[in-house]
Amino acid sequence: MADYDSDNDSHAGDPVLLGVTGDSCGTCSSTTIPLYDLSCHNSDDFYCRDCLSKSWYTASDEVIRCPSCGEDCGFMPLNPIEAFGGISRNFIEYEAVDKIREQEEVQNNLIAFTEKEAIAFLVHTYNYYLDQILDPEELGSLSSFMIDYSKNTLQESLANNAFYCALVAEVMTTPKVVSIPAQLELYLLGVINTVTVNLTKGRYSNEIIDDNVDINDNDAVLWEATHTYKDINNIYDNWVGILKIWVDLLAWRHLERTAPVDGGAAERFRQPLTL
Repeated sequence: MADYDSDNDSHAGDPVLLGVTGDSCGTCSSTTIPLYDLSCHNSDDFYCRDCLSKSWYTASDEVIRCPSCGEDCGFMPLNPIEAFGGISRNFIEYEAVDKIREQEEVQNNLIAFTEKEAIAFLVHTYNYYLDQILDPEELGSLSSFMIDYSKNTLQESLANNAFYCALVAEVMTTPKVVSIPAQLELYLLGVINTVTVNLTKGRYSNEIIDDNVDINDNDAVLWEATHTYKDINNIYDNWVGILKIWVDLLAWRHLERTAPVDGGAAERFRQPLTL
């Protein structure tokens, strides 16, 4: 479960997650987004997670404020992302991270995250894959023997990975991001597709031309990359997998941010740890 900052207690009453009840949000009138009962002011209105996400996004700090009165809603602050302990199979099972994409109320509504969170989770996900694959070339980076000299092989691998650099560039444009997971994943898949096309042209331009494929047709080159060239296809598949876990982690972090004090990420069922 995400660590909460025990030294930074909430001053408002605890928010209560009601879920999708059919009631309308007091701000946007939506009936399809999980609702919360807030105690920061006297009201019979409930407020949806999207409105809370927008409130957090527009704030200059990490506090979630009520869309109506502007006061602290009472959500427990999360520990800094630098304190995140990394990804493991047990973590994924216990936090049910892979089940997040099965929830339409999460996938089709807003999540919000910081630039630091996005980069940190991308590094953790890359490292998680690298620990299993062991060969950075399978992720589009330099071979192991070319980076073994480095004091920090992970950072050297990342610095020489066009996929990682392109994705980081996308999330560094603003300190905070608000997006819909399904749309975010589709957009970032486009970034991966572009890097894959460029990589394929760099390695196989002569072969592509010899096969009478229009090298200026990126869709055609991408098809060749994923159907003809096994090395490129392996890299592509790995990055599609990284992307899915990355977006799931960003959604998980936001669910933890907007979770009731006693409930973690609430809607998901946590599996017992496999030891």
